[in-house]
Amino acid sequence: MQKRILYLKDVAEYCGLEIEVIEQLLDSGFLQVKNDDQEEEFLTEQDLELLHRASRLQNTFGVNVAGIEVIVHMREQILYLQQELHKLQNLAAYMDDEKNALE
Repeated sequence: MQKRILYLKDVAEYCGLEIEVIEQLLDSGFLQVKNDDQEEEFLTEQDLELLHRASRLQNTFGVNVAGIEVIVHMREQILYLQQELHKLQNLAAYMDDEKNALE
């Protein structure tokens, strides 16, 4: 498998963020550099998606790093709760079907 080396300045340019913002996200633990089997550091595609989201929040709305972290965390919670709601709706529909079948 071929590896791509992404330098911080290239990631910053690609995502439209200042290097300092990415460093703050790394320092806060919001974004974590991973290590592969050879102990080389890398970012995942999910990390790049988070950086794009951070870029949109900062560049469009002027949100600071702390705000980015809160908004992204809240978004993740909302997505999780939507999944749980969908499961409960499916369960309720199933129970209604079972109840109707017994009648």
